[in-house]
Amino acid sequence: MSRSASGRSAPRDAARDLLLASLNPNVDGFSVHADTDWERIPWDWLLERAVAHKVAALFVGRMDHHGFTEDVPPAITEKFRLIQETAADRTERAGRTLEMLADLYGRHSIPFFIVKGGVLAEQAYGDPRLRPFYDVDVVVPDEHMRQAEELLTKRGYFLNKPEDVMKKLRALPDGNGGGDAKDIEERLRRFRRERHRHLVLVLREDDPRLPVELHWHITRHGILNVDEAGLWEQVTSTVVSGVPVKTFNLEAMFLHTVVHAVRQSLMKFRLLHLCDVVWIIDRLGHKLNTPVLRELTQAWGAEQYVLCALLAAESVFPFPVRDVDRLTDQRSRWSQVCLRLAGIDPSLVAKERPRSGAGKFTQRLVRETFWDLAFRRPPERARRLVSDSIAERLSRLRNPRN
Repeated sequence: MSRSASGRSAPRDAARDLLLASLNPNVDGFSVHADTDWERIPWDWLLERAVAHKVAALFVGRMDHHGFTEDVPPAITEKFRLIQETAADRTERAGRTLEMLADLYGRHSIPFFIVKGGVLAEQAYGDPRLRPFYDVDVVVPDEHMRQAEELLTKRGYFLNKPEDVMKKLRALPDGNGGGDAKDIEERLRRFRRERHRHLVLVLREDDPRLPVELHWHITRHGILNVDEAGLWEQVTSTVVSGVPVKTFNLEAMFLHTVVHAVRQSLMKFRLLHLCDVVWIIDRLGHKLNTPVLRELTQAWGAEQYVLCALLAAESVFPFPVRDVDRLTDQRSRWSQVCLRLAGIDPSLVAKERPRSGAGKFTQRLVRETFWDLAFRRPPERARRLVSDSIAERLSRLRNPRN
């Protein structure tokens, strides 16, 4: 297999470029790949990366639109078909879930609005089958959280209880060595509401609806300078999957999308979330009220998030990002350098979870440090990495058999 000058395989470079080009909001931008040698594309790797970055449905949609699917191997065509069937099924389940929520909360007078996936899929992408979403994100007033959860519980939902989190909660000083299951569950509920400001409610695998994330705020504490009342001031009416609902106005939706795209660890970085930002700009940017957006950005303390999201998009995507200068009047050299040192470039497509080893750990530590510094925030993730590593090593010393 031939190799590029940087040491990567040339076919994988071609596959990476193909995947990134498919994310262009301008559908014609993908047509330049008509002369691709499809037999040399490492399809399994490309689709694995597309799924990992949650852009498989969009990639397949672009391939279909340009008629390129006819030239790929039959086994890959079958995988394309399964990806599209999954997207269509998810869209149908989302509509069913929204109808249930609108009816349930409407009858009990619980105010709510929805954010993220389903709204973006319909308003920015214009086709819910192109933009995947795996749950419905619902925001309700804090005072209604308990009732909102109980109503969903009566409809077959139950609190998600990840074993790794439950194990940590049982180990707390007041965990009583495991304690009563209901006590531990209530501790999980408080932890999720206070730290993450939402609960995750899931279903049996055979249930035809989608899970629900029940929020009383849109980010973890300390991310944005906006209180609960400030969120509700930005709510407007819309229709999603044929269901009349409330959601953010365009300016607030853009800010929320930006923060969601870049606030997390690089380990959780997904192309889809950065893609959301550029699709809003391209498809809805002409409707964005620039003075209102800048005022809201300043009020919420989101200036650095907007700046870094736009710089990251310019560094990762091979197509131009529209209206960057209109949406931010900053061009921070500091952030540009930090993002470059964090490895924010097209190679992110191939980044996988680092394997063990001192070199991998150091590399991740450096990248996470500069990722945080680009936002002018303390390198909290790097500190947590070191802390977790020390805790893990101490645990192994205490329990060598584990």
